[in-house]
Amino acid sequence: MKREEIIGISVGAGVAVIIVIIILYSTSSVRRMLRHKSINSVTKLPNARKIGILGAARIAPMSFICPASKLSEIEAYAVAARDKQKAIDYAKENKIPVVHETYDSILSDDSISAVYIPLINSYHFEWIIKSLRAGKHVLCEKPISSNTEEARRIKEFADQSGLLLMEAFHYKHHPSTIRVQDIIRSGEIGAIREIKVKFHVFWAYFSKDDPRFKFEAAGGTMMDLGCYAVSVIRLMLGEEIEEVVSARPTLIREEVDERMEAVLRFPGGCIASIDVSLRAWGFVNDTEIIGELGSISFSGLPLPSMLHSIKVKSSTGNRTEKHYGNGESTYYYQLKAFNAMIQQQDQYQVLTEDFVNNM
Repeated sequence: MKREEIIGISVGAGVAVIIVIIILYSTSSVRRMLRHKSINSVTKLPNARKIGILGAARIAPMSFICPASKLSEIEAYAVAARDKQKAIDYAKENKIPVVHETYDSILSDDSISAVYIPLINSYHFEWIIKSLRAGKHVLCEKPISSNTEEARRIKEFADQSGLLLMEAFHYKHHPSTIRVQDIIRSGEIGAIREIKVKFHVFWAYFSKDDPRFKFEAAGGTMMDLGCYAVSVIRLMLGEEIEEVVSARPTLIREEVDERMEAVLRFPGGCIASIDVSLRAWGFVNDTEIIGELGSISFSGLPLPSMLHSIKVKSSTGNRTEKHYGNGESTYYYQLKAFNAMIQQQDQYQVLTEDFVNNM
């Protein structure tokens, strides 16, 4: 058999497997996906918080605009983009009432009390500082900055501003994640000795020209999926990294990783392994938490609202749990948490300390 025929059969078999998986999962996950991407404009409260969006980003409809449309206390009020016409078209498509000429004009709008920053990583530092200086609370996409030094400077400025700065690790606020934390805190699986996180994205999902793979944009897999993996481990363990035992990148171009494999050690003795890739041969989203008395296998991170399972093994037996709450997305729960957190100033520095440690 010719090499081309073998490749053709392999590709065909792969496509068939993907189709079967889609069919198996379509009933629940596709229905949830459509719900998460739908704009459902509820009546806004008279004092609803008006939030401006810096940039007509592809992620914002799912990560901010659609969730905001379902919350009476929040309004996706304004948007600005480098291209004015793009902002106008974006606002029309997403039912955003106000278009500003520039990011700075959003920050000058006194009716806006907070901003959402979905810009590429290398722009985060500049626009976080400018937003805080303008007196706006900030919800910024992860990672908070391009490097640790920037993160420290952002923390210092945010702590002095008296304003909320939240890094958008949306998975933290979903009922499934909270449930896993509750199981750990209950002592059912005992002290955690090992955590394994494997997040892979199929290679064709992002092109090689995507900003995720540009050094000047502070790109790379570790700055994308990797910061999720580190965040998950730190959240579940409740400790900070003591030592990076090893780190093995696979580069897509000079200084930019398409895959990172790393081993981390924590003060309590836990060893954590990370395997993240944006150029893999399939989708993987597995987190395994191994304790002295049992284990938890949590599949579905960092988007458990789409599809997840929590498999627990302990002395009480084996079980599988699922927790979707009201069926809304992780971003919906995050936005509710962001708005509520604005009233909890005693927690502001907890959040800024967290994003520095995650860098």
